[in-house]
Amino acid sequence: LRPNKNIVLPIVNIMLRVMDFDVKNINLYIDNKDEFYKSFLVAKYHNKWALENFIDTLIDNIIYSYVVYGGVFLRKTENATPEVINLRTLAFANQKNILNNPFCILHSYSFAKLKKEAKKRGWGEASKGATIDIDSLIILAKKEEKTEIELYEVHGDMPQEWLRDNSVDTDEEDEDVPQMQVVAFYKKENGQSQGVTLFSSREPELNFKFLSRDEVEGRSVGRGGVEELFEAQIWTNWDEIKLTEMLDGAAKTLFASDDPFFKQNNDLNNVKNNQVLSIQQGSKLEQINTYPRNLAMFNDSVERWQVQ
Repeated sequence: LRPNKNIVLPIVNIMLRVMDFDVKNINLYIDNKDEFYKSFLVAKYHNKWALENFIDTLIDNIIYSYVVYGGVFLRKTENATPEVINLRTLAFANQKNILNNPFCILHSYSFAKLKKEAKKRGWGEASKGATIDIDSLIILAKKEEKTEIELYEVHGDMPQEWLRDNSVDTDEEDEDVPQMQVVAFYKKENGQSQGVTLFSSREPELNFKFLSRDEVEGRSVGRGGVEELFEAQIWTNWDEIKLTEMLDGAAKTLFASDDPFFKQNNDLNNVKNNQVLSIQQGSKLEQINTYPRNLAMFNDSVERWQVQ
């Protein structure tokens, strides 16, 4: 009796289709009349380059995050294609300005995936500030009967003494410096949580960008498409609940009688078709009208919320 008429999903799907564009919709040209002839070559090879680097998938991921969550968070990579950070994987971040404050991305890796990522990124190497190697961390995780390991990737200005590469500058000893830390946790025998470092290094350039949709004052993330539909979804569900209650009442077949026999034997389920029932003289037996007269009004309310 708690129905949910999902109006969010179909409307968000429309938003995504309206915002969507393909690589073929990108029109590249040389903004110079003397070299405009090169535009043909640029446009021709751009499509090939975009296909090889999965730019179409990148566009889809950017639009999905932008529309659904109200912003898109990008990281520059070694490849041509940036990485779209899922905003739901942010373990912590400043609510007013993400990039100007430390933020943390939560990763969840299987053992095999972790080894592959660690080899590519240099995690677990003592020369890069690690206090434990990957194999030892996996052994500790297996003791806890885990099948995945959670890593916390932190970026931002943090105390210089947190760096483990012996590059502390005495002139900046008390200053916060831009750095990247990758840490994990395991439980000791006494049940306490123990942190370990897998990577620790300075980060002079922050290779992230953030774009918000429908900017909201005092908030990092813009107004998302789903957020816009909160009230409409709440009140649509309220209407649907009332409709269900009315239909539940209308589904019941009720009778009223002042005949003493029917008062004592009020179950008509065993009555056969065309059976003659005897009613005392002066008594009556009639069906109660349970028609839901307000049904149209609630249906209209549901439709108006969806139109809005």
